[in-house]
Amino acid sequence: MMGMLDAAAAGAAPRGQEARRYPYGVIVCFLSAFAVAVFTHKAVSPPPPVAKTDFVRRYGRVALITGATQGVGAEFAEQLAAMGFNLVLVSRTAETLRKRAQGIEERHGVKVTQIVAELGVKGSEQKVIREASGLGVSLYVGNHAGTAILAQDGGTRRLWVDEPLERHLSQVEATFSSHLRLCHHYAREFASVNRGGIILVSSTTATKASPFLATYASSKAALTSLGTTLWYELRPLNVDVVVGLLAGPATP
Repeated sequence: MMGMLDAAAAGAAPRGQEARRYPYGVIVCFLSAFAVAVFTHKAVSPPPPVAKTDFVRRYGRVALITGATQGVGAEFAEQLAAMGFNLVLVSRTAETLRKRAQGIEERHGVKVTQIVAELGVKGSEQKVIREASGLGVSLYVGNHAGTAILAQDGGTRRLWVDEPLERHLSQVEATFSSHLRLCHHYAREFASVNRGGIILVSSTTATKASPFLATYASSKAALTSLGTTLWYELRPLNVDVVVGLLAGPATP
């Protein structure tokens, strides 16, 4: 399944062409592959269309999505809202989040709860957990990621040893540690009721040496390992987990 998602992501659209079309294809692939994992426990290529009723029946009606205001996260929100999910959208940009939530409510007639949180700051996931408490979240989509140091610096290439330790630790917090904390919380909740799903958005940098992206890539590798391991451990508890490896989506 990992390879199928990677291939779909890599071939969905060339960089710079119709940014919205690319994440749409990725999300359809993600959701289709998720349905395949659930209903057949086998990877097939190409995956069959996702039946909206099956997906909602399996995962309830509330999805929490981090990094939800642009790119892949925004398309997750659109696709899940179209299926009938009420949403809990998490973003660090309040105004963009407000506009995104309002648009989804108008287009799809679902309820959207907004949570403003900077998940690159340690402890911010507790704000998300607290504000989402009682909403009945049954599907967690971990899409947030700290911007790679290379991108933060406008593409300037510097050796790993030349960066302050604090920048590396901040990268790890945003790209892995915050995911671990949120996964731990929601995996325990889902396992306690024998129902739920987790989708983690990773990167193909997790699979190879990535010069000048060492901390970002190693954090994504840890996230990928976490997700694939949870897939195995949580299956007997009726909780489904899928990890997607994206290859340079042409989105913000």
